[in-house]
Amino acid sequence: MFVKPLEWSDDYNTGVPIVDNAHKGLFQVVRRITSILLENDPVKNRFVCEEAVKYLLDYAVRHFREEENFMLEIGYKGYPMHKHLHDNLREVTLPALQKDLVENDYNIESI
Repeated sequence: MFVKPLEWSDDYNTGVPIVDNAHKGLFQVVRRITSILLENDPVKNRFVCEEAVKYLLDYAVRHFREEENFMLEIGYKGYPMHKHLHDNLREVTLPALQKDLVENDYNIESI
């Protein structure tokens, strides 16, 4: 399995340190998950994927709440669209990923 490492770019900076640091931390987690998956151990891959999805769902709830509160505090005009994107990731994308992994028994294509 070949996966291009996910690298942080300063282009992703929002200029808000608390948000940028949270996003950088997420990149670190995804890089770590990817490095484990590259070991190509099916048992370990399944466990890592199960835990990664749980972590990402939990992270989404916490981080999105913090980020959305910040956007409301500063009167960010793009809040409704950004909130919609957060909701979609949390309620549609991550659960669909979790479902696909389970239904396909954590095969390499799903991972």
